[in-house]
Amino acid sequence: MASNWLAYLTRELDSFEEAELRAPALEVALFWRQLAMLLRNGVPMVRATDVMRQQTPSASLRLILDRCHERLLRGLSLSQILRCFPGVFNELATGLVLSGERTGSLVNVLERLAELEERRLRRRASTIGALIYPFLLLLSTVAVGAIFLLFVAPGDQSLFALGSGPPPWPSRLLMALGNPWIWIALGATVLIGWLAAAALYRRFPLAWDARLLRLPVVGEWLRDTQVARVLDVLSGSLPVGFALTEALKLAQHVCTNREFARRFSSAAESVYNGLGMGESLARTGMFPRFVTASIEVAEESGQMDKTLARLCASLDDQVQDSLDTVTSLIGPLFLGLAGVLAGFLALAIFLPIVSVTMSI
Repeated sequence: MASNWLAYLTRELDSFEEAELRAPALEVALFWRQLAMLLRNGVPMVRATDVMRQQTPSASLRLILDRCHERLLRGLSLSQILRCFPGVFNELATGLVLSGERTGSLVNVLERLAELEERRLRRRASTIGALIYPFLLLLSTVAVGAIFLLFVAPGDQSLFALGSGPPPWPSRLLMALGNPWIWIALGATVLIGWLAAAALYRRFPLAWDARLLRLPVVGEWLRDTQVARVLDVLSGSLPVGFALTEALKLAQHVCTNREFARRFSSAAESVYNGLGMGESLARTGMFPRFVTASIEVAEESGQMDKTLARLCASLDDQVQDSLDTVTSLIGPLFLGLAGVLAGFLALAIFLPIVSVTMSI
């Protein structure tokens, strides 16, 4: 009895550990690509996982491959094993692998998964790369302001006491900002505001996400990103044997904006009830008209796979254009803030000197 309880406890601990495992997204994409290549070259699944676990640099992915190898030897399928690691392999990946096992097209499915993951990583890298310059500009502006507050506005404030009268208001404001209690109060205010915003987001997530989608430039970029993710899933699942209803169900898992997910879910429900996919997506008001019109024509001509592939490429370009528009606005905004801060510091420092010079 004790040994049975110990075995049960061990299994539960292993399950908890596996559920908490994480792996770098780049390593996961490489995993799909290498596994597809090995299987296409005729290497058995058990041997392929053994080869891959010996060369992967990620400790967490190596542990996952160890568990995969052991369970493959016990006769479990790859899709059953992947479900044990929800933090690494999402519902889309496990669903596609299961479909590939049932239809005998596992290699094609793995190649599709590699393409989807690589496209997602390129999109994320493009976003991060485009936002680096505005972020560094803001960081440098804050750093310059902090240096002046710490070293130019010291506690004795001798620089601003040169004249006989009171210092100019920029100098007085700079002296006030040199008071640490001001920054403590400002930090507390920011913290309270952040906590209040987080509480509002948890209380009204749908309204918050809907408001984000209505923003002039950022909202368009968010919508394009969500549409691109949905089309990625549809273009990757339909050619490997998924039914349209199953593909739409999988696509709901990649919608990160709740308002977009709600509208897409209603479109999927319309498709379940027999309405065309193009018309259902058009009713959401989230998909560009050229996307829904192309899907409507593809439904009539039976060329859905090729149409979705072309739409994915087109949406990638549109997402990049939207991102370029966002960053082209953020960069000058931060540059303007840096200019305002630099001008304020110059006035605060040089006005007392000019005042003393004029009084001589």
